[in-house]
Amino acid sequence: LERTTRRAFVENNSPAYQKPFFIGMIGFIVGYALIEGFRNGIANAGTLFTFPPAAKVAFFVITALISISGTLIAIRRIAKLEPASVFRST
Repeated sequence: LERTTRRAFVENNSPAYQKPFFIGMIGFIVGYALIEGFRNGIANAGTLFTFPPAAKVAFFVITALISISGTLIAIRRIAKLEPASVFRST
């Protein structure tokens, strides 16, 4: 990536995938908390279910891969653009 393009995505010399990874993990934690709340809520009604530890790890890995791959795809597409083309009207 050119220096100007890289500067648009990376602050403080951190890798470009670091911020989307953390945002994805926050989403994972919020989603997991909601699932646990739902699980506890329906447990009072007599319905019980659990996720095995391997499924929890798989959910985490899938979430991380989606957030990082989305970022890398976007960076690749933007890096191919000519910087001046962003300001042209279509």
